[in-house]
Amino acid sequence: MPYVTLPIGTSPSGAGDWGIGLLVPMSVELPKGLSISLTPRIDAVVDSDGRGRHLAFGTTAGFGFEIINKLSATVELSMARDCEPAGHSTIGLAGLSFGWQPTDALQLDAGLNIGLNHDSPDREVYVGITQRF
Repeated sequence: MPYVTLPIGTSPSGAGDWGIGLLVPMSVELPKGLSISLTPRIDAVVDSDGRGRHLAFGTTAGFGFEIINKLSATVELSMARDCEPAGHSTIGLAGLSFGWQPTDALQLDAGLNIGLNHDSPDREVYVGITQRF
């Protein structure tokens, strides 16, 4: 899944220039509602000074399972390396998320990520809605 980020703002809300990347999501469905997923990525990220791009790469691995009908959970581990010229960093996160699919076309998500090292945010909480058209 290639993607492009466009410059719609400057720091702190935007990077101030374009960037590109590639995600390669892979998933294997196992019996009894279990799944294993892996999503490596590579990016050309805008430098913090806005004058060029640098390499960033990483992967997320997850284990998903069905709790009850229409309610699932995923446990994930994510590691990402950012080769920013002003200072390299490695972000490690452990995550737990839940997804509830009340209809075939609607899913509600909520999750928590915990930072695994000093470069990582301590905690991230998120919610999401996905609607299929």
